[in-house]
Amino acid sequence: HDRERRRQAVDLAFSTYAKLFVDGHLKTAWKDWEIGDRLLTAEAVPVLKAKALPAIKRSDIAAVLDRMNDRPAAARLAHATLRKLFKWAVGRGDLERSPMDGMKAPAGVAARDRVLSDHELALVWRGAGTLGYPFAPLFQLLIVTGQRREEVSGLAWGELDRASATWSLPANRAKNGQAHIVPLSPVAMEVLDNLAKSLAGCADEDAAAEPVEWPRKGLVFTTTGKTPVSGYSKGKTRLDAAIVAVAAEDAAAAGASPEGVAGWRVHDLRRTMATGFQRLGVRFEVTEAVLNHVSGAKSGVAGVYQRHDWKEEKRTALEAWGRHVASSLNPAAVTGNVIELEGRRAA
Repeated sequence: HDRERRRQAVDLAFSTYAKLFVDGHLKTAWKDWEIGDRLLTAEAVPVLKAKALPAIKRSDIAAVLDRMNDRPAAARLAHATLRKLFKWAVGRGDLERSPMDGMKAPAGVAARDRVLSDHELALVWRGAGTLGYPFAPLFQLLIVTGQRREEVSGLAWGELDRASATWSLPANRAKNGQAHIVPLSPVAMEVLDNLAKSLAGCADEDAAAEPVEWPRKGLVFTTTGKTPVSGYSKGKTRLDAAIVAVAAEDAAAAGASPEGVAGWRVHDLRRTMATGFQRLGVRFEVTEAVLNHVSGAKSGVAGVYQRHDWKEEKRTALEAWGRHVASSLNPAAVTGNVIELEGRRAA
């Protein structure tokens, strides 16, 4: 009994066992193990501390999750991570039964429907333009391509082909594991051209005369030269401050009250593009293809027999979206609420 008490006090203490679980299971079984590690360290250990696993009750788990009532996504992830930990402990014979058996997961996150207006989108673009490398071109590419943040931030020059104006996202970098072709609109090309010129050290007066060459290797967005850019939270905070400054400048010039961009997240840029496609008359299947969604439109039996890749339609849609974004920066050039496709619809 004394030996078992000592074992529980040392080896089965939650703070110790959490580290064992991360090293022995999460790191090999979960691609995003760092997220689970952070949740255990920041949320579970401060509550459960060195309490022995067999002594942990469902009420203790509830106390951990209660700390995240205002963060439903984090609460669900913490619930899933803890459930894995206790299941792993049972499988190893360190615990007879999980205290989370029969415990319901926290409610899911309500679907967001935030879509930026044309004015807000212009403020985000202009605010981003003041940030410098890497966040200025990163946020602007997110706007005009509509791709996922991690996919854009991890972009490698080798994935890009300037001659065909194409970005080939490999399957191992795509969130859904599906290789993806992203046609680059003239606006996206301009962002990348300007970035390539900047990296090459071209002065503005020389840039127009020199043909643009993109690097053949390396990461597009990096501060270390070895890893993709990170620090998104700080980058978003800087962007929000820049947006406020741009809005205040506009308001002062117009003698009006400033109108910023409230309550938005980076992922809302993706939804904004999809909604913009709808306004531009883009077919649902084309929108899904641009977003690299595996939905009812191309899953199951339909996915087996319908092999059309929508390549040209994707390019038409993204070029129309690029024109629309550009026109939002110069409202005087806009006729009507949306610039329609010139001579054809992306259908």
